[in-house]
Amino acid sequence: MTYYPILRNSASEMNAYFNLKEETKDSIVPIIESKRISSKNKKTWWTSFKTLGTYLSGKLQNREFIYDFKQAYDIIGDPEDALLTEDEQNIISYCSEKLIQQGLDFIPCFHYDSPDWYVEAIKDQGLNKIAVRVRCNSFDSTLDPFIYKRIEGLLSTHFTMMDKVIIIIDFADKYQGYKRIKNAVETYSKLENAITLLALTSCPANSDGVSAASIKEASPRDDINTYFELLDEFPDLHFADYTVRLAPEPEEGKNIDYYNTYLKIFYTTADFYMIGKSTLLKDGGVESFVDVCKTIVESDYYSGRDFSVGDSAIYECSVGDLEITNHAKPIEFGINHHIEFVTDQLEIR
Repeated sequence: MTYYPILRNSASEMNAYFNLKEETKDSIVPIIESKRISSKNKKTWWTSFKTLGTYLSGKLQNREFIYDFKQAYDIIGDPEDALLTEDEQNIISYCSEKLIQQGLDFIPCFHYDSPDWYVEAIKDQGLNKIAVRVRCNSFDSTLDPFIYKRIEGLLSTHFTMMDKVIIIIDFADKYQGYKRIKNAVETYSKLENAITLLALTSCPANSDGVSAASIKEASPRDDINTYFELLDEFPDLHFADYTVRLAPEPEEGKNIDYYNTYLKIFYTTADFYMIGKSTLLKDGGVESFVDVCKTIVESDYYSGRDFSVGDSAIYECSVGDLEITNHAKPIEFGINHHIEFVTDQLEIR
């Protein structure tokens, strides 16, 4: 089975990937979500993607990954609007060109409800691999047969000569019961010659339920346990999750009152997602975060300083060798640990 961690094209998440063990990077296929276009940059959106190919080449090298364009529209609205560059390129063709120029091994992704121009633009790239994302968290189960038919139709008319077809059955953080998930997997697994994977997370989107200067069990690992249960009936099913960062970063250019925020770390264990939280930064948050890291290092669930780059950084912070002063680094370290941890869980299974 293959692990498909879902990562945003952001510095924290791409650094988390880049610092994985080489053998881990060789065994996983990341799903990279597009950088979001800011509302202030809509008219010249392409300026945000000029270095897309070179940046991802530096982080991913020649490894295979899925690239999802849809998140570019998260802030500015509906992808019914194709958005064109000055020379009439849409975002699919523009970004694909940047990736192809660098010789990257990417699998373009469209969604079950992507508009016609979007699907046509992906088809026009002439690639031999495709991914389809079915956001089951956004519709009722009664629509499954109709969505199945649309996907089946597009694959048979637009993507007939594919070497690889991947179906992402995505429930995100909306756990709708085992029966609903099982039925969706059963439905979309019927698509011919397709690799199916379940995307699901039970990691909280934020740390609102955690008190300042503490660490607690935030939620059980229902995501991977659900997947393991499904494996008995669907042995060819693969696994995807949102690592430990479901909520997106603030919109570019948005003012954040830094000193009225907390440093936070999400730490994955076999049974729970742990969340550690400092005091407010204006109240000694940097110093109290050292105590959070100490609590992790001294716990029974700590994986050890040599387990991952993230675990090493947590240890270094706990003994005062590394000062963590911004939000990006704990995110990076938590994701790095999580991917190594889940990869190990899947290999043992």
